[in-house]
Amino acid sequence: RSFISYMRFDMNFEFLALDCFLDKPSPWFIVGVAWGKPILVILACFAAAPLGWIVSYILKHVPCSPCKAFAARLHFGVKGAAQLLYIIVSIFFATFLSDALIAVTCVRNPNGEFTVKKLPGMICYGSEWWLFLPAASLAVLFLSVGWIAYNVW
Repeated sequence: RSFISYMRFDMNFEFLALDCFLDKPSPWFIVGVAWGKPILVILACFAAAPLGWIVSYILKHVPCSPCKAFAARLHFGVKGAAQLLYIIVSIFFATFLSDALIAVTCVRNPNGEFTVKKLPGMICYGSEWWLFLPAASLAVLFLSVGWIAYNVW
């Protein structure tokens, strides 16, 4: 495998070792994992502030001048966490938006039927697909309106 294939988010969940627990993950699970990534990024960015304080405190008490200099850089507050979030979301915005549209991105099969690209067992415009549409709309709305509001702020 190439380096790029390891860096890509793979829908078979081997990276989480969940494939041993799930014979066939449900569409809601697959979409939930994809839609959960932005929420995890938000939580990770704001968890970085207290973790930075803890590591900074520890490094300040190490008898090493480069460690003390590095400790001063690790100490950032909510504003620093918001800046970190802005940088990460700026880089991965297209990926997050693509993940929000995962349940409604349909492709035509050789038999002429449309199915969801990442969930080939789900027929587009079928009864199960219509259950995903409101959730996908909310995910896209949350990301796009949230991103604009965050940039204005």
